[in-house]
Amino acid sequence: MQKLKDAGYIPYGADLSPDTCCFPHWLSAHIYNQLTWDSIYNYDDDKNKVITGKEIATHAQKGDFPEWDAYLEFAHLFKEMVPFFPTGYEGKLDYRQLFRQGKVAMYMEGNWAVSEFKATPPPFEFSWMSFPIITKDLYPKAGEKIVRIQGAWGAMQYHVPGYLATKDPDKIPVIMDWLMYSSKPENVTTILKETGMVPLTKGAEGMPELAPFNEPYDRAVPYQSWQTLSADGLQAEYKLWQQYLPSDMNDNQFLEAAKAAFDGEVKKVLEANPDWKVK
Repeated sequence: MQKLKDAGYIPYGADLSPDTCCFPHWLSAHIYNQLTWDSIYNYDDDKNKVITGKEIATHAQKGDFPEWDAYLEFAHLFKEMVPFFPTGYEGKLDYRQLFRQGKVAMYMEGNWAVSEFKATPPPFEFSWMSFPIITKDLYPKAGEKIVRIQGAWGAMQYHVPGYLATKDPDKIPVIMDWLMYSSKPENVTTILKETGMVPLTKGAEGMPELAPFNEPYDRAVPYQSWQTLSADGLQAEYKLWQQYLPSDMNDNQFLEAAKAAFDGEVKKVLEANPDWKVK
C-alpha cells in the first residue's frame, strides 16, 4: 500500500461514520472472526452457527466475551491501516466516489456491488479480490485451519418471524412453499446472477465475475461486531474507533475505554431483557 501512496493514490477507502455503511463493522467481522476462529463457536450456546445478542450478553456476564487479547490485536491491525486512509476518514466520507474518480485504489464492499459496477462501470479497468487471510505469522493465536470468511449478508437468506405461527399461521404454508421453491439450486442461480450474491447453496452458480469467491467456505460469519449485541452497541463501537484510531492511546488506555463502553452496552441490553441475566 505504501507504493500506491507514493504514487499519489489513496491506498484504501474508509471512514468511521455510522452513516456510511459499513466499513468498521465489516472489518471487525472479517478480522475478529479469523483471530478467534478456533474458539468463536464456544459462544454459540444453541449450536445454530450464529452468535446472537443474547449469547453475547450471557458470555459477557461470564467474563469470557469478547476475547480482549484478540480484540486488541484487531485494534492494532486496524490502526496499521490508518496511514493509508483518506484525509478526513474520522468522519463521513464518500470513498466510493473517490474510487470512481480514480483517487482511491481499493475499498471493502459487499459482493452485491458487482451488479452495480456492471451497470455503471468506472472509466478504468477494475477487479475484485478476497479479504486477506490472517495467519500465525501475524497473530500466533490465529486459527490452526485457514478459513475464508464469507459474510452471511452476502448470501441469499430469509428471516421468518416466529410469532407468525400463532398470530398469522395461514402464512406459514405459503412461506414454506416459497422457501422450497427459491432454495432449489437452479432458482438460486437465477437470483445470484441477477444480484451478484455469492452461492452458498450446493449446485448453484453465481456471476462469472465472482468466480474467485465461489469456492466452498467453511462457514458464514457467526459474529459481526458490537452490532450483534444491539444497535446502540454498534454506535458505541464506532465511537471507540473514532477515539482510538487518530490518537496516541496506549494498549491499556484502549482496553480500559473498550471495556467500559462494552460493559455499558451490555448493561443496557440486560436492563431491556432482564431474563437474559445470568443467575
